[in-house]
Amino acid sequence: MVLRFTLPLLFLIILCVWCVPTFAQDDTGVDLVSIEKRVMTLSKAVERFDRDASRFLEKELLPALLSPEVDPNILSVFEVRLDRMEALNIGPFPEQFGYARSVQAALSGDSLLIPFSAWDAAVDHALKGRRTARDFQPLLVLGKDLLLDGVFHRTQSVTWEFEGPMAMAVPDQGTPRLVLGPNGTLRALAKGDTLVVRQTGGEYDVASERFEGRSGRVDWGRSGWDPEKNYADFGVFSVRLKSPSIAVDSARFTTELFPDPLLGQLTDKARARKRDERTGAAQDVARYPRFD
Repeated sequence: MVLRFTLPLLFLIILCVWCVPTFAQDDTGVDLVSIEKRVMTLSKAVERFDRDASRFLEKELLPALLSPEVDPNILSVFEVRLDRMEALNIGPFPEQFGYARSVQAALSGDSLLIPFSAWDAAVDHALKGRRTARDFQPLLVLGKDLLLDGVFHRTQSVTWEFEGPMAMAVPDQGTPRLVLGPNGTLRALAKGDTLVVRQTGGEYDVASERFEGRSGRVDWGRSGWDPEKNYADFGVFSVRLKSPSIAVDSARFTTELFPDPLLGQLTDKARARKRDERTGAAQDVARYPRFD
């Protein structure tokens, strides 16, 4: 059989083939149209809580996801994680938004304190069960603040952050833990004051909201004393992160006031202090740290 086409018919066939819709995909086969719809859906849901957050998703995250230079490994997990959060009834704000911010941080090219692959592996593990997902949500909310600034716990009254090496520990069972150290600086920032523990490391248990430290040093610099000559060293300690304070039963106090170190109890708190409006310098006497 010989098929013959007239010119008008042949033109119509070519035109129909050309008009068949195609789906925009990157080199990995990820549907970019689907990615865009997912971001816009999240943005609309977030807008009810925070308009600035909604604009961030559209102006900062979406262009990064659709960029030709996007990391395919990050792009491939973005929708998967958000869909899993939806299945677990994890809300759009601040939880899903928190994860989206961490994705934007990874795509922005900034130096991360924790590799995104390790962070996402912890998120993936936490989302495997409802209980672990619930326990992990406070860290999920922080997302970008953790990866860029070391902020690992925040309430209305205090922000805890760590300066030093950080890593995620993913156990076979249970909620992932944040490993801090082995040697760094722990800070509790409260209104008007900052508690500082130096030469420390440990683990942050997200579920119990506790930091389990291995050792540390607190100095009396806030009280106007030479921090190199007035300090307390201690071993294992535990901090309940809801308040900006620590208490150590056994500490070794070195001071220029006595020739030999003293053994006793250390208490330190970050509390509101009177400060000069222009310089920010404290105008009252620091009540902490204390050694008994």
